[in-house]
Amino acid sequence: MAAVFTLVGWSWRKLTHFEKFWAYVVLTKPDITFLVVITTVAGFCLGSIGPMDWARLMHTLLGTLLVAAGTAALNQYVERGMDAVMRRTAARPLPAGTLKPGEVLIFGVVTIVFGTALLALMVNLLAALIALATSVSYLGLYTPLKKRTTLATAVGAIPGALPPLIGWTAARGSVSEGGWILFAILFVWQFPHFMAIAWMYRENYARAGIQMLPVVDPKGDATFRVIVSFSAVLVPVSLLPSVMGMTGIRYFFGALALGMILLQVSLWANRMRTNVRAKWLMHATVFEPRKPGVGCWLKPKCDWRPYFKGGLLGDVLLVLGETRRVGRPSHSDARNRLSRVPLKNNAEKPDHQPYVLFFSQREFVI
Repeated sequence: MAAVFTLVGWSWRKLTHFEKFWAYVVLTKPDITFLVVITTVAGFCLGSIGPMDWARLMHTLLGTLLVAAGTAALNQYVERGMDAVMRRTAARPLPAGTLKPGEVLIFGVVTIVFGTALLALMVNLLAALIALATSVSYLGLYTPLKKRTTLATAVGAIPGALPPLIGWTAARGSVSEGGWILFAILFVWQFPHFMAIAWMYRENYARAGIQMLPVVDPKGDATFRVIVSFSAVLVPVSLLPSVMGMTGIRYFFGALALGMILLQVSLWANRMRTNVRAKWLMHATVFEPRKPGVGCWLKPKCDWRPYFKGGLLGDVLLVLGETRRVGRPSHSDARNRLSRVPLKNNAEKPDHQPYVLFFSQREFVI
């Protein structure tokens, strides 16, 4: 509780309009929402038959974006107590005092309702139902289970893998094997990514009472067994789009190379289970969910690929580390105030740096 009182002290001053606006942006977890949008685009592109329906794609993205943003807001509303005691989440709008719980609750509910309605009216009912199911399962199953069982990660991987299925059904109007293949890729990918982050922040999770596997597995045997196993499974699973004729030979070899690199990094991290190596592993996993997106660019007989040249370049630059200074004085001040709280050991020190990846890669998950 001392950390909470320390944090909210700075927020008694009146916030500027920009600070208020930026607090709502942070509330939507832009990094996670960006990943949701990218995988939804991949599902839509790979599911499209014939010329691209740009209007339907835009409605799909906007509706999915609203549902994802509202889900992120309600997740922070429910977990505001836990966020206040974890160093990596203590500067979020609610524990930092930037926004009030009532404001966040209204924002979350309204955006989910509007997003679902937009998908139902402008896209199709099935895509809207899948998007709503993603939100409900994330908030109703995964969120409460985090404090009860280590299996919460597996449960949370289900809504986490649904965005490409939303895109696929938006384009096709039905769920077919191609959509389930994209679901499988993203489902398997989440395990090495989640576990790498959980290993880095295991003491933070323990302090908040979250039952992540590294919390109950201090030596890391079970944790890294999951990481290596799912990294190995991801290699053949990620090749399925080419095997099923959804993408061409260039995607096949590109996916194979990225999958083998991730597996090698997983084995390397397992040999010396440090936070530094876990962080490298986490960054390596960031490449993986982009493979379906790259696949839709290499899709055979696509007459719309030239429109995406700039977007692909921007996506690659994002992953490889184009950086910019993020100026959020109020949040930095909150983080600095929290830094006065005694630490148990070096494992709890945040990896916050003056320069971070745009849509910071530090928390793509929880």
